[in-house]
This record gives sequence, C-alpha cells and structure tokens, in this order.
Amino acid sequence: MLIRVVDFETTGLEPPAAAVCEIGWCDVTREGFDWFAGKPSSFLCDPRRPMPAEVRAVHHISDAELLGQVTSEEGLARFAGQQPTPDYYCACNAPFEQKFFCPDGSKWLDTYRSAKHAYPENEAGFGNQTMRYWLGLELDPVLADPPHRAGPDAYVTAEVLAHMLNNGFDVEQLHAWSTQPLILKICNLKKYKGMPWSEVPRDYLDWILRQPPTDWDPDILHTARHYRGGGAQPTML
Repeated sequence: MLIRVVDFETTGLEPPAAAVCEIGWCDVTREGFDWFAGKPSSFLCDPRRPMPAEVRAVHHISDAELLGQVTSEEGLARFAGQQPTPDYYCACNAPFEQKFFCPDGSKWLDTYRSAKHAYPENEAGFGNQTMRYWLGLELDPVLADPPHRAGPDAYVTAEVLAHMLNNGFDVEQLHAWSTQPLILKICNLKKYKGMPWSEVPRDYLDWILRQPPTDWDPDILHTARHYRGGGAQPTML
C-alpha cells in the first residue's frame, strides 16, 4: 500500500483567487508490519499573481523565485501524474489541500482530524509541527525544516502518519476518522471561552445553528447540534 502525503504552499486560502505556489509530497509505505516515510520532494509553481505580504510572511516565497516556473495548473497536472498512483492521499487538514487538488475517486487521510480522535488527551494542538514534538519525533532537520515549506511540511506529516500507523491505528480507522466530526468538551469561542459546551446557553447554540454552516468548523456545528438536542456520535474531545 502506498500513501502519498501532500502539502501545498499557496498565495491565499480560497481558489480561484488563490493558487498553489509550491507542491510537496512524501510517500509512506509499509515493509512487513512497519510503516516508513520516504524522502520528500517538492517544486515551485508560478501562480501568475502577486504574492500578498501577509502570505509571504508565512512561507517566505517571493515573486522573484516563482518567475519562470511551471504554472500552478501545470504543476498540479505534473503532480497528479506521479507514479505509482497512491492508494490514499494524505494531508494535515486535508480539506485545505483538497480545495486545490482532489482527483475523482481519490481517497484521503487527514492526520489533523485523525489525531483529534486518536489523542484526546493532547491539549497542545494537532497541527503537524505540534504533533511532531508532542509525539517526541526526533526528525532530521535537513528533511523536516523549515516549517511552512511544502517539502518539509509533507515530510513531518508523513512521519506523524507513520507513527500513528505503527502505534495501534490502521489505515481503515484513520480513513473513517478523517471524515467524522467530534463532540467538543470545552468551548473556545470568545463569548463562552473555557465553558463546558454542556453549559453553553441554548440561545447561543441556536445562534450558531442559524449562521451559514460554512462559517463554522464542522466540530463546532456537530457539538452545537448535539447539545441543542440533535444527537451525535460519542467520540469526544
């Protein structure tokens, strides 16, 4: 089985206004009973639009570096043609990558959402770099750094994924978790920050549910529906 972990650096959050400017990937494969992350690969793409300063401040990729590179569309087509075709794609917060790249029929794992289910005791966070240190992964900095570049981030996510697969969680479980929302325990929204969701007033839950669903994280919507009386599955964080 082959799992291809992908990470994109982009010019913003939402296509088509935003486009991919760097593509990184790292394959995770199984040898016997053990899973291993390979070496990451990456290349730059020309998004054919200027890089916003606030975005460049995250990944530090300049317009000058992107001149003469393949276009974002050509880069994604090149990436889609990488052989062999994976059984699964994977990303940390896969819905973001899927906005830019999601081949028909592809199956995805999401280490961010899976880690929420797998490690409910983790109060540090579930991003790839946080999980790297929370799990105690000592990674080669030549491959894992700097953060917020597509190759290193894909590699860190691949190592987190391999750790999960080698420590009691199989692919089928991670695939199921990658699409399942959770019932949250503690509200982190400003008005009732720190309050147990079970104690959040019903009129505030009603207000959340009246807003456009796209305004909310799926876990918040799922939790609000649960405590408003809509019912939900039992996994809790």
